[in-house]
Amino acid sequence: MKLTWNKNNNNNKKRSREAIASYPNLPFDQQDPSHDDMQLQNQEHAHSQHQDKPSADALDSDFKQLAQSFQAQGNKLAEDGKYREALGKWETALNLMPENAVLLEQKAQVLLELGDAWSALKAATRMDYSW
Repeated sequence: MKLTWNKNNNNNKKRSREAIASYPNLPFDQQDPSHDDMQLQNQEHAHSQHQDKPSADALDSDFKQLAQSFQAQGNKLAEDGKYREALGKWETALNLMPENAVLLEQKAQVLLELGDAWSALKAATRMDYSW
């Protein structure tokens, strides 16, 4: 299949300025921002600085609750024999709380059940090499 461009007979036709002129006060039309615009920008900047940010403790507790939720879902799936799905939930929980030894131990047990001994060993010794 060959693509060809149709030659336009009206090569001298340029876009009119009417399309641009119908939108006054475009940002690139103004040389200096007006005083009102400067005040508005200053107010927005001040407002953005005073917004309440969640504390680190609140974020940690949210992550911990979310990780516990994923861990509970994984526990339920493992009890039902759905080991791969449980492993996915536990991986998500470990991303939120990587130092959770119980999750690492559960992951190692499930990996042994699935026949992946090397990954089970890595999971079991990830946090404490004495296991």
